[in-house]
Amino acid sequence: MNIGTTIVNLRREKGVTQEQLARAVGVSKPAVSKWETGQSCPDIQLLAPIARYFGVTIDALLSFTRALPREEADRLVKEIPGIFERDGFQAGMERCAALVREYPDSQYLKLKVAGLYTTCVLHFREEDRTEENLARFREYALELLEEILSGGESRYWVQAKGIAACCYMQSGDYDRAEAYLRELPVPEIDPDSLLPALCLYRGDWEQAAAVSRRVIRRYGNMALQGMVTLLRSAWELEDWDTVRCASEASKTLEEMLGFRTGT
Repeated sequence: MNIGTTIVNLRREKGVTQEQLARAVGVSKPAVSKWETGQSCPDIQLLAPIARYFGVTIDALLSFTRALPREEADRLVKEIPGIFERDGFQAGMERCAALVREYPDSQYLKLKVAGLYTTCVLHFREEDRTEENLARFREYALELLEEILSGGESRYWVQAKGIAACCYMQSGDYDRAEAYLRELPVPEIDPDSLLPALCLYRGDWEQAAAVSRRVIRRYGNMALQGMVTLLRSAWELEDWDTVRCASEASKTLEEMLGFRTGT
């Protein structure tokens, strides 16, 4: 939220006009109007008087927080695909960059913005779906991911390496992609493999169904990706029996999971 929007909200909460605010802090009514429409910002020397007038801190006036909550980061990033669809590629990229500049210390935000690369093309307008734009987004995502991996919080490294591996694969840097993939941990036991059974023992049928759907979707998606890869490989090797079997299995999985790979 910019300072103009904050001033509008505070003024309305206080029930005062632009003219009353202007008179209180010693500026003209048009000056207040320009603040609220984003055409200009208050002089730094006016921040304290404006904050006192509304009974808030300067931090509140500037919408400053020491750390960006994860929930807020999720909300902000969730808006970006709509910007790509509505306003175009350039506007979407500018919004990504603006968020990262506004919260440069948020490793989680950088991870979420970089993660958009895996689905961003789905939200590009038809005229924006070019290799050049995809490469540009990929390079930007890799910059953010490498920042995280070079000195960010270690709790984000696994996800960052997974997304980076995807980016490097698609850019043709296969050795770098393989290096990151081999560094990813392999869990010995996935809790979700046992949770459905636990729910059944408890008689918690709704939870058992919910967890089972999550497990089927996760591993079904992995199986579908593997099937598509097998299909492509078998096609290149002219192994037609495998092509036929993999094609039928892929179609069945797509129908079960509601996915469309175009296989």
